[in-house]
Amino acid sequence: MTYNIKAIETMYKNTLFRSRLEARWAAFFDLCGWEWSYEPADFTGWFPDFCLFCESEGEREVYVEVKPVSTAPLDVFDKIDKSGCSAEVLVVGMRNPFTPKYWDACAIGWLREDGIGWDEAIYRSGYGYGSDGIGFCHTTGSFRNRITGHHDGDDFSIIDRATIKGLWSRAGNLVQWKKG
Repeated sequence: MTYNIKAIETMYKNTLFRSRLEARWAAFFDLCGWEWSYEPADFTGWFPDFCLFCESEGEREVYVEVKPVSTAPLDVFDKIDKSGCSAEVLVVGMRNPFTPKYWDACAIGWLREDGIGWDEAIYRSGYGYGSDGIGFCHTTGSFRNRITGHHDGDDFSIIDRATIKGLWSRAGNLVQWKKG
């Protein structure tokens, strides 16, 4: 797929990102308290934009691909699936949050879960109902919070849409162009 949005290199926290959208996601991850690294790996034909370091199940990693999309990028899913990467992968776009098809919640993007495949990933609280922490889980597979590892079956609390919108807006302010 060809994207019509021109990438603008952007500096954020001493890292030069290939696009302002990538920098905004880095700022958003920071605001959520998520540990990340930029351009962490090289798979066959695919280079993930980020790796999120998760506390779940022995410090697992979730690779992240950033694309300027607002609908599921099936071509990107196919490229990642063919890359040899066996880890979980989250694909995020230019809208945050968006409304998923299965839940009355807000979604971060699309998550590939082993044995289940690709589907939307929704935000959820960090440690169960009432927690202030933010994480995400697969909508049709495991409801395990990918950031904390907490799993409480179908009984999870949804993160308020206004909270996510506020963090996304703050992330945009952190990476906006400023006259030097």
